[in-house]
Amino acid sequence: MTDSPRRPRGRKSHTMVDDRNEEVGYKEAEAAHFEECTHSNVDGEARWLKKGGQSHYGCKRHTATDENGLILAEVTTPANQSDIKNLNSSLDKLDLPQDTLVLTDKGYRSAENEAYLKGRKLRSGLMHRAQKDKPLNSPRKPLIV
Repeated sequence: MTDSPRRPRGRKSHTMVDDRNEEVGYKEAEAAHFEECTHSNVDGEARWLKKGGQSHYGCKRHTATDENGLILAEVTTPANQSDIKNLNSSLDKLDLPQDTLVLTDKGYRSAENEAYLKGRKLRSGLMHRAQKDKPLNSPRKPLIV
């Protein structure tokens, strides 16, 4: 999570459009009557996210590194977007050899991501999530490197 210093302050502002067509219906006419103003000092790609009880305005960075921590690829998405949908966008930028172990945190775990890794012939190191009142057994515990 990367906080943006250019977050919106205060309330959203709206401007009134000159003319509206009452014949299309009240809801459509009302929606066409007001437009939300965009401010040049606000980061338009960042979004709000609540994490640990605190609100953050910013972006998430999905980073692929090698075993030494050297960054190989990075994708930036709005903060409110789920991690599950961004594994393939990071890995598509890389030309990984077959049978490479891909380690991720549990935010990327899904059946679609498992199928994606299998389709690219990569080994899955996606962390498993513990269920309520069911701790993970030893083979599914995270790797400590």
